[in-house]
Amino acid sequence: MTACDPQRPLKNSAEHDAFRKKLTVKPDHKFEILVNGARWKMERPILDTCEIDKRVVVIFDYMSYPKSGQAKNMVAFDMEQKELWTAEHPTTQTNDAYVKFTGGDPLRAWNFACYHCTLDPATGKLLAAEFTK
Repeated sequence: MTACDPQRPLKNSAEHDAFRKKLTVKPDHKFEILVNGARWKMERPILDTCEIDKRVVVIFDYMSYPKSGQAKNMVAFDMEQKELWTAEHPTTQTNDAYVKFTGGDPLRAWNFACYHCTLDPATGKLLAAEFTK
């Protein structure tokens, strides 16, 4: 299976652009995030970040995970950098991983297995998944 294109425009690209401009949490370096002026060092490379409901949600680079299983690569932290949850995936496939945020209200992200996913920002539970391929 090949990866879907995470750069593909959404149905409402103006909403996506507005979401991206509002972020106060941004990847600052491959292993660092700038959170309200403070640098957080992470143990894995970072693909994308967002802040929602006083949580920092990070998508780590799925290539830094073992190839034999799913990359549990979307993780939420509180503002003290304490891990809160790891996001659920829409399938049980070993190539499942998150690649990019597409919205913050609700929390939405592209998945490598070609799903556009909606997640609960409080728990990381999958609320909906739309197959897009």
